[in-house]
Amino acid sequence: MRLKWKGIYKGEEQLPKVDLPENAVMYREPKSMAGVNGMALLMCIPAILPALAIIALSAVVKGHLDYDGNIWMMYLALLLCFVAVLPHELLHAICFGKEAEVELYFSPKHMAAFVCSTVPMTKGQFIFLSMLPNLVLGWIPLLVWAFVPMAGSVGTVLLMFSMACILVGGGDYINVWNTLHQVPKGATVQNSGFHSYWYVKE
Repeated sequence: MRLKWKGIYKGEEQLPKVDLPENAVMYREPKSMAGVNGMALLMCIPAILPALAIIALSAVVKGHLDYDGNIWMMYLALLLCFVAVLPHELLHAICFGKEAEVELYFSPKHMAAFVCSTVPMTKGQFIFLSMLPNLVLGWIPLLVWAFVPMAGSVGTVLLMFSMACILVGGGDYINVWNTLHQVPKGATVQNSGFHSYWYVKE
């Protein structure tokens, strides 16, 4: 995988495009970064429900919450979440494959970083690519917090960090939702410009 830092994102014309098959179908998805951010906030609602269920289950299993409410530990967790933005994008990038050329952008206006590549992949691969950073940085740490005994301050940091990383993944959940509900089994998924497309190879 060859990762290229492309700098500040200013518009779709910067993004790599590829010639797609005539039968390629564009995802029904937001057409701008502002639209993505708006929908990502909505996607955080169903994402937070299972997280709250895990927290409740942890309280039942442990008999208490590994969380002491230390404000400085909460700030530390949020700082770590900010630092984790690059690892988050790198986890996306490696899923494109070792031969892929992947571009990394940052949009200060929308407080977002993202990677893109025109490598074609299966429906399952695209879902895995979308979810991997959220699993590694969000859901798995939350499960560790829920069921592994730990000191209060450590628990506070891990809980806040995992929850923040889960919520940051709103844009990725959009991709998963769209792929599950729009892409038929056996189809190929490919990015071109700002959008994702699917097609069935003839």
